[in-house]
Amino acid sequence: MLIRDIEKNLRPREKALLYGINKLNEYELLAILLRTGPKNKGVINLAFKVISSVGGVINLVNHTHNSLTKIKGMGEVKTLE
Repeated sequence: MLIRDIEKNLRPREKALLYGINKLNEYELLAILLRTGPKNKGVINLAFKVISSVGGVINLVNHTHNSLTKIKGMGEVKTLE
């Protein structure tokens, strides 16, 4: 799903501004941090894939830069952000 395909008030950034950051789920929060996703896949899908791969956003701290770059769409720069 691409950001442009989501109703404007339901997009992660707009949703955070309208309703507060605490109304976002894990993958919406990560999508804001990642900013962009792979071509034709979208940042929401990438964020969901990352969180699914690591077992939840809380487990991101347990993963190295090298392990995160193995997730398709997570390049060198994204794993540092």
